[in-house]
Amino acid sequence: MTDYKATSDQWAQVQKCADVVGSADCSAILELCARVKVLEDAAQKHDDLRAARRPKPSSLKGKAYAAIDKIERSGYPTDDLYTLRRALEQLDD
Repeated sequence: MTDYKATSDQWAQVQKCADVVGSADCSAILELCARVKVLEDAAQKHDDLRAARRPKPSSLKGKAYAAIDKIERSGYPTDDLYTLRRALEQLDD
């Protein structure tokens, strides 16, 4: 199925028709357009909220730092962990 969307020029033409002719059909089409716009805006806000609530995956670098912290708490020698931290700092995010 193909989505057909009216251009802004086409909507302007419908508005001119409604202004000049005063046609109930043109007015109904313009009202429908306004309602569709409200629904599309609401759907976009819903999608934005849903995306914001989704947990963001940690970067590999972040996971590596977390692993170093965990190992450090278990009593592993800190010199090696310090070297690993310095190596991670050199990497791009």
